[in-house]
Amino acid sequence: RIREGLEATGRLEWAMRECDESRRRHVGQFDAEKQIRRIMKGSRLKAKTATVLRAIVELRHEIAREADLPHRVAMSDEAVNDLARSLPQDAAAVAACRNVGRRLAAEHGDRIATAIREALEGPMQPLETTRTREETAEDRMRIDALWSALSLRCLADHIAPSLMTSRGELARWYLERQAGATDEPLFDPESWRHDAAGAWLEAFLIGEASLELGWKDGRLTRGRG
Repeated sequence: RIREGLEATGRLEWAMRECDESRRRHVGQFDAEKQIRRIMKGSRLKAKTATVLRAIVELRHEIAREADLPHRVAMSDEAVNDLARSLPQDAAAVAACRNVGRRLAAEHGDRIATAIREALEGPMQPLETTRTREETAEDRMRIDALWSALSLRCLADHIAPSLMTSRGELARWYLERQAGATDEPLFDPESWRHDAAGAWLEAFLIGEASLELGWKDGRLTRGRG
C-alpha cells in the first residue's frame, strides 16, 4: 500500500533515496553532539549540563543497540531532558522522573544513575562552539517567516516539515549565508530534499519564486509558486 501510494504521487524515488541516505547515516555512526543540539533545540548549555547530556545520550545509544531499537524508542528525548534537569543519583530517583517509563527505569535505572554520577564527578565536556552568530530580533523574525513558508509548502505537499529539516538547521544555514560564510544550498543538490523544496527555497530567497496556498477538503494545497 505504501509503495502504491508513493508511485501514485511520483515519490517512490524520493522514498528509496531517503532509505539509502538513512542507511549511510546510521551505519557505524553516532554523533552525541548532534543529538544534544536537537534535543535542546538550539538552547545554550552550561558545561555541566552538556556533560550530563552527553553521558545520557551515549548511554541511550548503548541501550538502543542492545535492544535493536531507534534511540528515541529506547529513551525519549523528553526523558533525556528530564534526567539532565533532575540529576537522579539512584534508580528510585530515575523512576521518579516524569517522562522516564517504568520499563526503562526498571531495566536501566542503575545504569542511568551511575552514568549521571560519573559525568558529574569527571571533567566537564562542553559542546563545541560554532561560528554561527547569535540571532538578533530582526534575524529571528526573518528566520521564523522563512521557516513558516517552508513548513507550509511542505504541508501543502503532504511532507512533514520535520522530515525536511529543522528550524535550527535552517537558522544556522541562513545566518552563515547572510554572513557570506557559505554559498552552498541548504540541501545536497543530489538529495530528494533539494528536489522537493531546496531548489524552490533558493529561488524564493532571491525573489524568483513565490508560495501560493489554498485550502481544499480540509487540507492545505499549493498553487503554482
